[in-house]
Amino acid sequence: MKKTLELLAKLTYFQIDNSQFHKISAGLLFKDNYLIYGPRDFNDIKENLDQKIRNFNKTVKRLPEIKFNLYYIEKDTDMNFETGQRLQAYEYMNSQLDQRIVSTKYAINSLDEFQRFFYQTDHHWNHKGSYKAYEEIVRWLDVGDPIPKPEEICMNTTISGSKAASFGGNLVLKEQLCAYQFDLKPHDIFINGLATDRYGNYKDYFEQGKETGSYGEFYGGDDGLLEFDFHQENKENLLIIGESYDNAINELLASHFNHTYNVDLRNYERENGKPFHLDAFVKEHSIHRILLIGNIDYYVMEEFNLKGGN
Repeated sequence: MKKTLELLAKLTYFQIDNSQFHKISAGLLFKDNYLIYGPRDFNDIKENLDQKIRNFNKTVKRLPEIKFNLYYIEKDTDMNFETGQRLQAYEYMNSQLDQRIVSTKYAINSLDEFQRFFYQTDHHWNHKGSYKAYEEIVRWLDVGDPIPKPEEICMNTTISGSKAASFGGNLVLKEQLCAYQFDLKPHDIFINGLATDRYGNYKDYFEQGKETGSYGEFYGGDDGLLEFDFHQENKENLLIIGESYDNAINELLASHFNHTYNVDLRNYERENGKPFHLDAFVKEHSIHRILLIGNIDYYVMEEFNLKGGN
């Protein structure tokens, strides 16, 4: 109880004095009502980054007919907002990747940009940030015009995300949930092979309203295998291999393709009862293009290494 009261008093002070960076815990800062991760140390991640680069380059050589695209998502861990020093993990990766892997990054160049495109209390991008990424990817891949951005809808829903939860600050730090409501063409959705009428619960938020919510509850979870079939046989089949950041955009991206598969390697084997073998999956599902997408954690975590197999 004493620690809780001390925390509440501390956060109340921070909300009054927003002019400085305040240390909440190791690696977590507070400023302008935003929780901000401290920057990663390149020397700490280089070995894992090198391993991922080797893994991607070997994969490309095995699949010469597939188009490979890599989208690196910058966030607060990529930049020291106090000094302006950058991690430059993407730049290092890009210099080492096989030339067949066409890459670009979602750039965050300032604290102002970060605050505009990411949640205050959660580590994910918000609706403005995810739409920016969707728009960039569609134009970058040259797969048509992005769906126009609808009017912003701010709901009577509060969220308090992973950063606040990391130190028990959910009761104090909350923010309003805002989003865009898109009208997509009819399509079929499957989660781990089972047909469903939705991915995520955004329709319930828009239609019925909810008092509290979360990024994952709204956009959808980290399912092992998602499928979106827009029945556009004149277009490519896409495989997205990513993590939770793509939850907010994979259905939008899928609307520009025929059949889109989305794999989260952390959960695929457990939820589908078999390991994920990329080469076999590509052949079985007639994949034309693979999109690798994630933030720095995705590019250093061993769980996201690609495996071939039969």
